[in-house]
Amino acid sequence: MSVIDTTELLTVFTTVVKKLSLIIRFFAAFSMVAGLLIILSSILATRYTRIQEAVYYKILGARSNFVVKVFTLENLVLGLVSAALALVLSQAGSWVICSTVLNLSYKPYLLESILLVLTTIVIVVTVGLLPSIAILRKKPVVFLREQTQE
Repeated sequence: MSVIDTTELLTVFTTVVKKLSLIIRFFAAFSMVAGLLIILSSILATRYTRIQEAVYYKILGARSNFVVKVFTLENLVLGLVSAALALVLSQAGSWVICSTVLNLSYKPYLLESILLVLTTIVIVVTVGLLPSIAILRKKPVVFLREQTQE
């Protein structure tokens, strides 16, 4: 007959679970920062095109309010598609891991998922519109002069 100290076993198990949780949180934060950097780089990469669009809209008589609405709608769709895709992939991956690897029942957190989608949309729209403010303050003539000098 042997005696197994369950408190020691639980302590070791708790330590391992805490370390795994820390690793998962690190990679989640890393993924969010990487995603934000990707959004920023795509916005900076398309900055010239946005300036061109804004100039064309203004030349055709559009007000700055209309251009802001167009840019907002564009970023809204981008944020919605990326958030929905991320949600579907994460929920599917979680279900597969829970059901096949861990043999656990899977319960999605719908309210939290919806809040994350909305937060993602707000972040994408905000990050997408911030550089557009400087673009909208420029007069179309300044951009056209720069184009003819090059």
